[in-house]
Amino acid sequence: AVQASLSFNNAMASMMDFLFSGVLVKFPTLKLAYSEGQMGWIPYALERADDVWEEHRAWGGVRDLIPEPPSTYYYRQ
Repeated sequence: AVQASLSFNNAMASMMDFLFSGVLVKFPTLKLAYSEGQMGWIPYALERADDVWEEHRAWGGVRDLIPEPPSTYYYRQ
């Protein structure tokens, strides 16, 4: 039951990695597709990513990798 309840975690971690890695800045026409039935985590994840970007941009060199809030790159998709 625990594993089934947390099945979205891998997709969320993957999306956060793409948003913060700078890959979508370097390749602006790259399209990502996440296909699953439990997509309710996306609005929360985007809001959280933007908050982290705004408050803690210096962490891990993010300031140099992504000049705009992470949700910007999601919505360009």
